[in-house]
Amino acid sequence: MVRAEYTQRSALVNAFFCLLAQHKPCYVANGEPIPPTIYASRANRHDRHHVFPRQLLAVNHFSHRDYNSISNICLIAAEENQAFGMRRPGSYLADYVRQKHFARAMKSHLIPYKPLSGIWVRGVRKAYRQFRRERAELICKAFEHEAGTKLFRTG
Repeated sequence: MVRAEYTQRSALVNAFFCLLAQHKPCYVANGEPIPPTIYASRANRHDRHHVFPRQLLAVNHFSHRDYNSISNICLIAAEENQAFGMRRPGSYLADYVRQKHFARAMKSHLIPYKPLSGIWVRGVRKAYRQFRRERAELICKAFEHEAGTKLFRTG
């Protein structure tokens, strides 16, 4: 799951974006649903946001395979993405964490957001590794929920 890059054309990547769309992504700033016309087109690649910004990860010695992993991508409108900039998610999300719609918005993007989640961890390397594991788990569970069966794990 974490090895699939969002820039690659594959069934898994297409299914991932369908899964995110199925969860009806919301704007982080106000919790309102993002209209599907904003993110549903292949032409709207600028609305596919790196949760941990790629430049931030690159300067912390992560490869393009790491920062372009589908586990690091969500459907955020370009204007929100630009407002977030190169800041760590713990920084740009701190502006919204106390708003009543925050949990719903994070769930709509399948982003782990609880207080001990990777997005809040200090130190980019440790934070991103933890976040990627947590997000992959959420994505796998969401795929399995949609399929009605276990797809990725045994037991």
